[in-house]
Amino acid sequence: MNKISTYRKQLGLSQRQLATH
Repeated sequence: MNKISTYRKQLGLSQRQLATH
């Protein structure tokens, strides 16, 4: 269950970084 939370968090971080770039 924790894996999903981490996966979603990583995805959000990746999207945020892409938007900043």
